[in-house]
Amino acid sequence: MMSLKVKVVLLFSVIIIVLGDPIANKYNRTTQDKGTERKEWVGNGDDNDKMNTCYCDDPRCSDRTCQTEGPCFVYILDGERIRSCTDAEQSGNLLCHSNAEASRFICCTGDYCNENLTPPPLPQQQPAMGMAEESSSQNITIITIAIPIMAVMLVGGLLLFYRWHRNRKRGPSSLMSENRLLEEEGSGSVRKVFGDQSSGSGSGQAKLVTRTVGKEVHLIEKIGNGRFGDVWRGKWLGDDVAVKIFTSLEETSWRQEMDIYNTGMLSHENILVFHASDTIGRFSCTQNLLIVQYHPNGSLYDYLQRSDIDMEEMLMLASTAAAGISHLHYEIKQGTGTHEKPSIAHRDIKSKNILVKLSGECCIGDLGHAIKNTKEWDRGRERLWIGTKRYMAPELLAKTLNPAHFESFRCADVYAFGLVLWEIARRARPYCDDYRVPFWDMVPADPSLEEMKAVVVDRQQRPAIPNNWSQEQLMLEMEKLMRGCWAQHPSNRLNILRVKKNLQALRSHNEQMMEKREKLTGKILDGSTTTNSVVTTSSNYTIS
Repeated sequence: MMSLKVKVVLLFSVIIIVLGDPIANKYNRTTQDKGTERKEWVGNGDDNDKMNTCYCDDPRCSDRTCQTEGPCFVYILDGERIRSCTDAEQSGNLLCHSNAEASRFICCTGDYCNENLTPPPLPQQQPAMGMAEESSSQNITIITIAIPIMAVMLVGGLLLFYRWHRNRKRGPSSLMSENRLLEEEGSGSVRKVFGDQSSGSGSGQAKLVTRTVGKEVHLIEKIGNGRFGDVWRGKWLGDDVAVKIFTSLEETSWRQEMDIYNTGMLSHENILVFHASDTIGRFSCTQNLLIVQYHPNGSLYDYLQRSDIDMEEMLMLASTAAAGISHLHYEIKQGTGTHEKPSIAHRDIKSKNILVKLSGECCIGDLGHAIKNTKEWDRGRERLWIGTKRYMAPELLAKTLNPAHFESFRCADVYAFGLVLWEIARRARPYCDDYRVPFWDMVPADPSLEEMKAVVVDRQQRPAIPNNWSQEQLMLEMEKLMRGCWAQHPSNRLNILRVKKNLQALRSHNEQMMEKREKLTGKILDGSTTTNSVVTTSSNYTIS
């Protein structure tokens, strides 16, 4: 019996003979059964009996050529084109028609026939039957899972679209219903929604729930800016409103001011009216809004720079500002305590944070630094020493303020209000001077804490009192109030309630004196008195 090696050699020889001769001398492109087109052989029938000279890219080839009785060939291996020649005709035929998976061949006969020969690209292979069946089974499984998921996503998308569409329709309709209600009451303005003197509802809560208020307000012009961001004048429900736009870095201030405005029983005619708050996305960033009442006169700082005032205006501005601070400082309890207002310290009293109404009265705004005397207030938190440096009390500049006692913060407010009184009184006729900020002649325009401390704490200086005030009893009383407010030690300062009452008494006395003067002037004009008997009145403004 023949050995296994002999059988293999015979079988190999038969394969070479069968595959070699029938196709060696013609151009052929074959397609494998259930496979792909992989090989090409280019030749002519006249070159089988001679040696072929081929281009050779193998380093072992001399002169980059080789000679063979077989065909020349080009093959692609890992993307690289390689030219060479077969060792013999029969092995070349076998090579050119093999099914090697790692490369592509194209064969040719003739001298230098493989110079520019390039194998064609591989077509897409068709999967074998078993693989096709397996792939088909996998596809069925994927489709079976994907269809329910896509159905659920489609239904969910439709539900989300329906809710969005319903809410979009609900916004304008609810606004229209609000407007119809207001029209039945006689007006569709913001004033009717919130009342003339309110910080929202009677308990201090804003009547509008935070929703799309920010999108309903139309911004018209920028009217100011500050540490928190910008202030715009806008239109909402037909009325002018002021919109404070907080930057994303000042979200804490926005939340703190919103929390203060939402305090129960905060409503007061001398506290800035709060309408609503909202958070919106605009210009690819988040903006926090506070919508408050708009006052065309602007801040007290702006008002005093534009024009001087008379004595009556001076007392009105001062007394109403003191009334607003007094309302903040003192707690309110009603009945069983269901609705009550805790004591609130403003912590940034200055002329820029006091607004002037068209009536000539003042209201207190900018409550971003305010704190409430409640159990939730953290006396050990940081940022206790904040505010405007020019208006800081001595204990704040020296960092000796005791945060454990809430009264310390109220005393610091009173000190700052004494400086505001000085600003107001300087602009009162007939003794008015050019407007100046406190310490304008002692520190730079933007003083540091050290510079303010040197003036207020170390040298214990205060704004200069004009000498001509001594000619008027009313101005002397104003000076006495100022000095009572900005005393060096907190315990020596007046409380804001006493300041308010003294200013109201001065205002009432001044009105009485004006009435007497008007009556006296009328009598003189009527000739009821002689020029030799002119009656004078005493201006006794002494206030306790």
